[in-house]
Order: sequence, then structure tokens, then C-alpha cells
Amino acid sequence: SDPVCATDWQPISAVRRSMLANFFSWLPIAIEQGGGRSWHLLSDFSIARLLRSAETPAQRKSLLASKLGEAVNGGRIELVPAPVCQPEERVAEVLKRSNGLPVLVVGAEGDLRGILTPFDVL
Repeated sequence: SDPVCATDWQPISAVRRSMLANFFSWLPIAIEQGGGRSWHLLSDFSIARLLRSAETPAQRKSLLASKLGEAVNGGRIELVPAPVCQPEERVAEVLKRSNGLPVLVVGAEGDLRGILTPFDVL
């Protein structure tokens, strides 16, 4: 009922910690633009690639302290547009849309209700 999400104001260290603590490979993030909201997915791969780009411990520390939104806007972290579905959609249709990615279950107002992964329907 309260899915874990990343937010653009969070430091990379907090997002990383959340992923590690919960064994998540993907976290949803809402991007507000033009008066609307679109859902994207942030991967553990993107975080790892960013952190491994540091050449010194000081650079890594700086990257961990930087805000997620800054890294996204600077092109240092890639987000993937998230497949979304409505709560009443059939699982077979949702799986077709997922292409192996988590699918975000959103309400009529675009609010995140849950996350469905292929593992959930095995």
C-alpha cells in the first residue's frame, strides 16, 4: 500500500541504501514536468555505474552526497520509462507490457498503488 520510491531530492547514498536494504534492482521515481507526472525506473546498474566512475575516494564520497535529481539532469544517471497499468488490468496483458521490467500499478490520478514484477506472478 506504500511502495518504496526514489525522489529527486534524495542523496544518492540514501537511494543506494534503500536498494541494498530491500534487495531492489529497480526503484520507481516520479518525474514532474509540464504540469504532469510520468513514472520512470531507476536501476541498480545506473547507480553502480555512477559510483564506479569515481577515480578517488573523495570523488565517490561527493557522488554519494549528490542529489539524485542533479545526477539525472546532468546525464550521469539514466532512467527508464516505466511500464504502467491500472489496478483492474489482467495480469496476462500487464506481463506483455512489462518486457521483464517491473510494472507500476497506478490509480486514476497517477498515484502509485503498487509494483508488479514478473517474479510476483510466477
